Order: sequence, then structure tokens, then C-alpha cells
Amino acid sequence: MLDYKILIDEQEGVTYVGITSYPKPNYNDKWYRDESQTADPIWKIMKITEDDGLTEISYPEGDYSAKFAWDDRASLNYI
Repeated sequence: MLDYKILIDEQEGVTYVGITSYPKPNYNDKWYRDESQTADPIWKIMKITEDDGLTEISYPEGDYSAKFAWDDRASLNYI
């Protein structure tokens, strides 16, 4: 069974949403286990930009795979 961890970072006009999954119980795979894993490349990240009533959703490198580090969210190239 999988559970999901969601992180949200709201800034002026930009919201980052990170989602990763983690199995329960007691798996030692490349999955989320604790709060210190924001630097691990296990996150699906989306960037939501709002400007003049328009909302744009983009992904790092145009990819919604769970292969990005949450800590890098602001410096990634979103398309």
C-alpha cells in the first residue's frame, strides 16, 4: 500500500507543489521516509503561476516524473 506526501510552497504569484509516494510499512526502497528527504530526487513537482486571472501549470523539463529534488524547485527549468 502506498501513501503520499505533499509539500506546498506558496510565494507571491507562484505556488510549487511536490508529491511523492512512500510504501507502508518498512520498505527500504527509494521512497519518501522522513522530512529530511527534500534533497532526494523522489519528487513530482509542478509550478503554478497566477497572473491577471490566468493560471499556468508547468513541470520541470516538462516532465511529471518523480525524479526531482524538492530543494531544487525554484532553480529548475519549467516548461
